[in-house]
Amino acid sequence: MLFVLWAVLGGTAFAADWSLEVVSIEVDGAKVSQATLQITPPQQASALSRPVQQGQSFAVGTVIAVPARTTLMLKSSNANSVRLLPGSRIRVLAGSDVGEEFGQETGESFFDIKRALNFFNVRHGRFQAIVKGTRYSVKVVPEKEIAFDVAEGSVRIEREGKLKIDEGNKEGTITVSETLKAGERKTYRLDIDEYLARFKNFGEAETYYRKNLEADRQSGDPIRIGTGLNQVGIVLVTLSKYREAIPFFDESRQIAITLFPGGVHATIADSLNNLGVAHSDLGGTANLQRAIGYHEESLKILRQLYPGGVHAGIASSLNNLGTAYRALGGTDNLQRAIRYQEESLKVLRELYPDGVHADIATSLNNLGTANANLGDRDNLQRARGYFEESLTIQRQLYPDGVHADIAASFNNLGNTYRALGGTDNLQQAIGYYEESLKIQRQLYPGGVHGDIAQSINNLGAAYADLGGTDNLQRAVRFFEESLTIQRQLYPGSEHADIATSLHNLGAAYRALGGTDNLRQAIGYYDESVKLQRQLYPGGMHSDIGESLGNLSFTRLLVGQNSEALRNAREALQIAPDQLWIRINEAHALLLMGREAEALEIYTQYRDKPLNATQTVREAVLDDFAALRKAGVNHPGMATVEALYGKPAAPPRRSKP
Repeated sequence: MLFVLWAVLGGTAFAADWSLEVVSIEVDGAKVSQATLQITPPQQASALSRPVQQGQSFAVGTVIAVPARTTLMLKSSNANSVRLLPGSRIRVLAGSDVGEEFGQETGESFFDIKRALNFFNVRHGRFQAIVKGTRYSVKVVPEKEIAFDVAEGSVRIEREGKLKIDEGNKEGTITVSETLKAGERKTYRLDIDEYLARFKNFGEAETYYRKNLEADRQSGDPIRIGTGLNQVGIVLVTLSKYREAIPFFDESRQIAITLFPGGVHATIADSLNNLGVAHSDLGGTANLQRAIGYHEESLKILRQLYPGGVHAGIASSLNNLGTAYRALGGTDNLQRAIRYQEESLKVLRELYPDGVHADIATSLNNLGTANANLGDRDNLQRARGYFEESLTIQRQLYPDGVHADIAASFNNLGNTYRALGGTDNLQQAIGYYEESLKIQRQLYPGGVHGDIAQSINNLGAAYADLGGTDNLQRAVRFFEESLTIQRQLYPGSEHADIATSLHNLGAAYRALGGTDNLRQAIGYYDESVKLQRQLYPGGMHSDIGESLGNLSFTRLLVGQNSEALRNAREALQIAPDQLWIRINEAHALLLMGREAEALEIYTQYRDKPLNATQTVREAVLDDFAALRKAGVNHPGMATVEALYGKPAAPPRRSKP
């Protein structure tokens, strides 16, 4: 768990240059001029035995470990004191005229704040406390317990734990708080995953936190209200109600701005980050661009707070920027995403020099996904390397192998091998998907979980790519099984995963061919589009464009040419740069007898690349082959083939 002891002190009297200096050393209670400590310099993984003496200073990033019988007193240039008792180990995470931050890794340390700062944090695991006082201690027994002891003032402790909703087997992360007053001590366990709240269904969870917020508002405490607003927002995000979450995060941000009018405070940065994540999850170009704006603003604040640049919050903001650019798609945005995620990984490797950390594994996975989305073989091979490196770290972190992150890495490897294509790679993809599914069924024995549905869906996609009637029929069964789970998870049926399964069923039935299967495909695509339009009321979402594009070509296969033209043009309003949909428009015009309009499109795009592996010319000729296989032919097709340099095919009768 992350424990952050957060001192909100206000004030403006800051030192110009920050330092952390040794002011005294004691061994067995007697003062000495120097002692040998275990010191890990910044960006290094191994500790070194070094003599330390009075007047010596430590840089940000240093880990200081005090041996038995030795006590070390440090003072920052902000006049704040840190006393390390025998056996204590701390990491200097940040230091400037704005604030100070330390990681209490083991043992006990005392902190005495003398000068008002923007922040004074002590971290361990997933904890946060707001300090209204100046003297307190933090004691850590690794993997067992952490204790807070307040000598003066009061401490508002916010601890982060899990939120469990039985319906849909959903989990989220939520924060609860309590206040310790002078003379009080509180111990928390570190050896368990703490479930702070558990609910039977979605409605119960939402109602509970909305009622809590009402009580928070009645208290009049702005910090409590801000926390309550964030809790409701987080619950709504957990329930995939991203649009509803945004006003709660925004109100929390407004409160933070009022509390900290200078604008440079971690609470404001956190609120901006929450807004960015909600907009990013909501999807669509406009929301993703808003998300990028929020994450950039958050990053700007964090870089002012932590000018050294090596901080977990900065790494997180960089990663979130990369995620938003990745979701925007397109080569330029994907390359920008990779740069942000490489920068995030660099920060994390400086924070955790031994390299074995869950955040590093996650960052490698994100880098792999961005490279995979570029689509060419070199980037797919690079993605595979990132996923394998991530998996290696996760297996060190979770040696029993039964962990959701390991399952996710198997899924990512499966996706990469599937994208590489070819029978051997597809068989490897299936093996990885099966490994992922095996772990997920151990984690979620009830079987009704979004990750299980996703793995089953991925298995269906790999079998569909293998082709052939048997594999396509197997794919249909997997997609149907995935859809059944999703409809249990989301009984209202308004969820993007359901739309994806409907879309995939449409693709599988289209590949099976034959009039009956093609009509079933049209039904599934149409249902997917209707659901996506409910999910994205503005209608301008890439998923809608893709579904409409596929629907348009499937209609061509059964002779529904005017409907195909309508669907293609609707799709182009959403995604005007998608050439495969523009080609569908040309096909529809050609088959409707509007040859001149069609030829204008075919001629304009003839020599353009359609994607990383295929030109427009190749795609058009493949489409004509698929149309003829379905019994659809038109004299104009021979004209286009001649234009594209292919000998005219013998005429075939169209199906009635």
